[in-house]
Amino acid sequence: MKLILTALCFLGLPICLLATTYYSNPAGGAFSGAIWSAVSSGPYTTVGSVITSADDVVIQGGTVTFGSGNTCRNMTVQNGATALLSTAITFTGDVTVENGGIVLLGTGSSITLQNLLVNSSGKLWGNDPVNTGASNLKTIRINGSQLVCNGIIGDGTNNDALLIQPEGALVTISGNGSIDCSRIRKGASTNSVTNLIIDADVNVRFGTTCIYNNQTLQPSTSPLIRIKP
Repeated sequence: MKLILTALCFLGLPICLLATTYYSNPAGGAFSGAIWSAVSSGPYTTVGSVITSADDVVIQGGTVTFGSGNTCRNMTVQNGATALLSTAITFTGDVTVENGGIVLLGTGSSITLQNLLVNSSGKLWGNDPVNTGASNLKTIRINGSQLVCNGIIGDGTNNDALLIQPEGALVTISGNGSIDCSRIRKGASTNSVTNLIIDADVNVRFGTTCIYNNQTLQPSTSPLIRIKP
């Protein structure tokens, strides 16, 4: 377990807060009711440690399953490791999928985060070419400003039932990797207007409407979708 010292300033005085980075057992493990379990002593997080939305998690190896009630701030998935999301999971910070790391969205799952970075040979996918109806799509909700893919999102030419949901005030999709999804859709009222810039090759594979705004509020200014050549 490593401690990171975070300094904040309040009324001109520095206030130091301790944020914790938790490291998973390279053999894998699971969350259970916001409790980290199936991990070793030593450099790894001990059984019974409570991980909160202010803490960071590094998945070092094997498969680590996220279930109901699980959350953290930033998550990093390293080479050879898999983060399996079995339900709707919210990260209050960023998710980084390093080279050779995998994030797998299981049945009925979704991921909410600030920014997403998928590095070369990293992968985020649903592994579900069957349940591709509108009600079955697995949401990747971006509340920040960046989705950067230099690796793989989706499953190539297979419709992998992924829905990219940009919700920040300005969201840019970029990178030189492979991005395949069913739909790109705004759907929340966090920001009444989301300006979306697509600066990458993106394949959307839903049978009908693929890119649209599902926000019912009527903004005073028109949203922008800019697709760079």
